[in-house]
Amino acid sequence: MPSKNRSMERFREAGFSDRELPTDEQPKLPTKISRTSNKELGDLMTQYGAWREYTEHRLTQVAAQASIYKEEYQYAWDVAYQRSASRGTETAKKRELGADQALNAQRMKLLDEEVLRDMLSARAETYTEAIAVLSREITRRGFTVENNA
Repeated sequence: MPSKNRSMERFREAGFSDRELPTDEQPKLPTKISRTSNKELGDLMTQYGAWREYTEHRLTQVAAQASIYKEEYQYAWDVAYQRSASRGTETAKKRELGADQALNAQRMKLLDEEVLRDMLSARAETYTEAIAVLSREITRRGFTVENNA
């Protein structure tokens, strides 16, 4: 079962392009947000938005790859299980497969991708929460384009 990721090609064909890494460093939410200027709030909102967009794009790519790795691993495991030299108990077959280096390498590849997916998901959520904090502060100030000072 080959691991050609046709999904990403189809994603691009649908008009979605890759997102470049934002040029600004990852923003940090000020601990005393009420002391930030309106301009700083706007800049932070833009930076968090760019990082969230990039992170969610990467999350989409990683989630797709994790799905492919999961299917490949499950297929390889099923084939190996059927070909298992152990004709004994289920436990004996599973123990034999647990010692299979190729299967373990595929499993680790899958686990690495799943961990990266979870980390990106958590980071995207953090960015979303920071944007909500900034939005509340902007609303509290009554900040609009017209009164931007």
